[in-house]
Amino acid sequence: MNGADEIADETAGAGSKSRIILHIDMDSFFASVEMRENFELRGKPVIIGADPRNGSGRGVVSTCSYEARKYGVHSAMPVSKAYMLCPQGIFLPVNMPLYREVSHNVMEILREYSDKFEQVSIDEAYLDVSHLGSFAAAEILAEEIQRRIKSHERLTCSVGVGKSKVVAKIASDFRKPAGITIVPAEKSEEFLRPLPIGKVPGIGKKSQKVLTDAGIVTVGDLLDCDVQKLISILGRHAADLKEFAAGNDSREVEERDGQKSVGRERTYQEDTKDMTKILETVGFICTEVHRVISSNALLFRTVTVKIRYTGFITKTRSVTLPRSTNDVDLMYETAVALINANLDREKAVRLIGVYVSNFDSLKGRQTKIPDWLEHFERIFGEREAFETAEPTYTSEAVHAARAVTKTASYQAGIVADFGEEYLSGIPDVSDGSDSDSNGYSDSAGNTDSVGNTYSVGNSENGGKKRSHKTRLQNWF
Repeated sequence: MNGADEIADETAGAGSKSRIILHIDMDSFFASVEMRENFELRGKPVIIGADPRNGSGRGVVSTCSYEARKYGVHSAMPVSKAYMLCPQGIFLPVNMPLYREVSHNVMEILREYSDKFEQVSIDEAYLDVSHLGSFAAAEILAEEIQRRIKSHERLTCSVGVGKSKVVAKIASDFRKPAGITIVPAEKSEEFLRPLPIGKVPGIGKKSQKVLTDAGIVTVGDLLDCDVQKLISILGRHAADLKEFAAGNDSREVEERDGQKSVGRERTYQEDTKDMTKILETVGFICTEVHRVISSNALLFRTVTVKIRYTGFITKTRSVTLPRSTNDVDLMYETAVALINANLDREKAVRLIGVYVSNFDSLKGRQTKIPDWLEHFERIFGEREAFETAEPTYTSEAVHAARAVTKTASYQAGIVADFGEEYLSGIPDVSDGSDSDSNGYSDSAGNTDSVGNTYSVGNSENGGKKRSHKTRLQNWF
């Protein structure tokens, strides 16, 4: 009998038909791990992220201790601003291998308490403990979880308990650090109504401003608002958001299948328009990403590039290939094609990132030439493809800029050749609120760091016409 069974037996008298969901969120995780490793950091403003370089550093803050937050420092803040606010802070680089090891230990503890477990990031997870039968039993379990993590890992966590994932997540943030917040099913709306609308997952800064301008400041205001008015403000998803704000969330707690994305980012010390430098960075990133997916025996289908310009203006572009592959040349050439098709060459680049996602096992079927022919036949049909006037960078320049020098595969050739035309039509994903770390940022794990994924399409931008069949023949 495990701890959860014992608790259920002790509180069997108070039944409940509602689901009982726990959200466990580690407190200031990276900074807390560093303070655990070095006792002298306790009680001091610890800031994890890029090197501040006495106020001229690049990159952003990954996280910080609660002591640093008193000075106004927070995650995703430019590290130069963090240094201005707290020059006496102790700035440390991200130590991802250590954080992953500690995260693994914490998650193994949590798995013991329910068969329904879901890790959603390196420092948070859900448990469905409906089998306990009551919120009173869930509170006892939450206390036990806190004790075990404190005893085994010398770290604190906050726990929220509610009838759904959204209620539990909001509750876990209610009494940080080291707090427990229990929201029985019948008390959900009473708990949620006074909260600022920004506390509802899914309502970001932009949506919050739009709602506030419309006089909707609290969750209660949102719940009382006419749904048609909400639709006029937020669009067709407003009705679903209103249900979410009421705590009505039917999502199950379930284990995620493997890694969602693997990627790296590079923040330049000085913003650059140097295309050779940018392509060199892409080459280094692709080589490192390929090393990670190869060591995990993964194939990818989706390639995403992230471009951040001066002023934190961020653009993300993705393309999904017709078949899974682990070809590093194809990864690189696809990333270069996306950059060539979408880079604003009038703006200086602050950060470049490359991610791969949509994974399959290496045991899966490799891409064959007929698959690609069929794929491009389907894309272009009997239509004519247009060549853009914008010149692309030659394969010679590309290969001179990267460490991997073998000849590009036939897939890479097709992607590079068609890149300017069919990649330029991919919708924009931009919000300027993304965060990065200095140097390479590893996104391997259970994180959805890749933006929206779009299938390949083509756009007719004018220029000299040439049959898609003729163009394909040039590659074979």
